[in-house]
Amino acid sequence: MYGIATGADGNVWFTELTSSGGGGIGKITPAGTITEFAAPAGNFPIAIAAGPDGNLWFTESTATTGSIGRITTSGAITEFPVLSSGAGMTLFGIAAGPDGNLWFADQFGNNIGRITPEGVVTEFSVPTSGAGPSFITAGLDGNLWFTESSGDKIGKVTPQGAITEFSIPISGSRPAGITVGPDGNLWFTELAANNIGEAPLAAPDSGSDCNGSYSGTFAGNLTVSAGQVCNYGLGSITGNVQLNKGGQLMLSRTDVTGNVQGTANDSYSIQSSVIGGNLQMNNMPPNQPLSSVCGSTVGGDLQLTGNATATHIGAFPAGACAGNQIGGNLQIMNNTAAIQVGFNKVKNTLQCQGNSAITGGGNTAMQKQGQCAAF
Repeated sequence: MYGIATGADGNVWFTELTSSGGGGIGKITPAGTITEFAAPAGNFPIAIAAGPDGNLWFTESTATTGSIGRITTSGAITEFPVLSSGAGMTLFGIAAGPDGNLWFADQFGNNIGRITPEGVVTEFSVPTSGAGPSFITAGLDGNLWFTESSGDKIGKVTPQGAITEFSIPISGSRPAGITVGPDGNLWFTELAANNIGEAPLAAPDSGSDCNGSYSGTFAGNLTVSAGQVCNYGLGSITGNVQLNKGGQLMLSRTDVTGNVQGTANDSYSIQSSVIGGNLQMNNMPPNQPLSSVCGSTVGGDLQLTGNATATHIGAFPAGACAGNQIGGNLQIMNNTAAIQVGFNKVKNTLQCQGNSAITGGGNTAMQKQGQCAAF
């Protein structure tokens, strides 16, 4: 047995490797009942992670190729080949990203890969040759972070695929596992050095635009301008956040005392955060990654108007994007892209009107109106 993860069904799922070759995927219920599902002959499942679609996703390696596997909670397995497959193919870590995709470490190809819930694979080359990307995790800053076991580095990949590398002080330390700690920093193991490493994140200077990855406290109003990507995790912003045309915003476990407002901006992701005022996103352009508000609290109104970007406000059916607490109204108006509205608790009115494609359910509100009347 190797990887382990909690599924959306409330069970724990794990990978199985056998010395005789091949393996499978196992499921254990909270009561201890185990069910096993065989992987295709000759395949070695390694790491596993819960996906935003409610399925489990896992990396597979064989003697000649590699693939990403998807298993439903009923045990149906589908495999998707990796582009750089070849002899000695080795895939390791996999994690769900803030963009609604799965991300994985392709050690053989020296790539970080991305696979959509539909199975479309894209790979991004790690700058250091032979770096050996191994394990990967989603950071609170909206990026993915991974270890390079042969390169002695920690890597960061944005949801757009831009990779930055950071050297570890000890040469030959062979970093392996990586996760986010309760302090919002990255923690990783060093196999050869017998160490645990930490990689902290810092807040931007007060009064500056947000363009990068930050944590901690920001004093004042924050602006994200065209071409800027603001990733803010496990921190606080004592003011408003303005997301302008062409800017991208990722908030995770961050408190904003004021409003968050976007106009004609690119994608955004707000995860497990608290917004004291209103959250408004208007007139987003098409052809952007999935935007989402998941597991967050909005003290005032949450409004989506005239957007051409697919958005999840909670997920329906229930998945990795948890529902939200809305202290005012939830209004979703005249959006042309697909919208999901799932398992939100709205203090006042849930109102939906003029949307081209909207689905939802599991929401509670004082009143439900328009397209959301049955949600």
